[in-house]
Amino acid sequence: MKAFVITIEENEQSVKAAKRCIASGKKIGLDIEHWKATTPRDDILAMAEEHNIRTSTFKNNKFSRFKPCLSTFLSHHSLWRYCAENNEEIAVFEHDVVFLQPMPDFIPYTHMINIGQPSYGDWKNPPKLGVNRLSTKEYFPGAHAYLLKPSGAIRLLDEATITAQPTDIFLNLKNMPWLQEHNPFIAMVLDTFSTIQRPDGCVAKHQFNDKFKIIEP
Repeated sequence: MKAFVITIEENEQSVKAAKRCIASGKKIGLDIEHWKATTPRDDILAMAEEHNIRTSTFKNNKFSRFKPCLSTFLSHHSLWRYCAENNEEIAVFEHDVVFLQPMPDFIPYTHMINIGQPSYGDWKNPPKLGVNRLSTKEYFPGAHAYLLKPSGAIRLLDEATITAQPTDIFLNLKNMPWLQEHNPFIAMVLDTFSTIQRPDGCVAKHQFNDKFKIIEP
């Protein structure tokens, strides 16, 4: 299984965080490669149109900025395409991830499984050890750490043409009741900046203060 960390190559803080993720992975025997992030510098509207992704659901959001939020979704979407096209299971991490414990040798999930500790808000504890139906929230509690099989990637790509929206909310049980979650969590985020959120989003997700920065992607 290949593992990737989404990295904004032009952003010093993203690169630094991604290198920390890679180093943290090495400590648990996981080799992680950089994956070039899509950013507002790219022609994201053309990219969204090419893949039949509506953009209206990314606009007028009090928590996140339109272009960075859409760019993040497209970054994940590019990895879903890689997974489907190469018929290969992958692990996906965002740049601010570090690992809490080693990855089990085998996780018997079906299509897609969250392995990241919730990064914001209230959440429920998974009911049992091992693989659970997604239970911490009704949607992914941050799309920062997950495993994906080609069967899941195909489902995500199909669903993206219908209900595309900010990545973690897109990954919800209403539209994808097959989403799963691992207990105990294998990874968590250590974040000191956001390239996506508005101040309201930072307050909601990160206890926004003078030590947490909103930066350009």
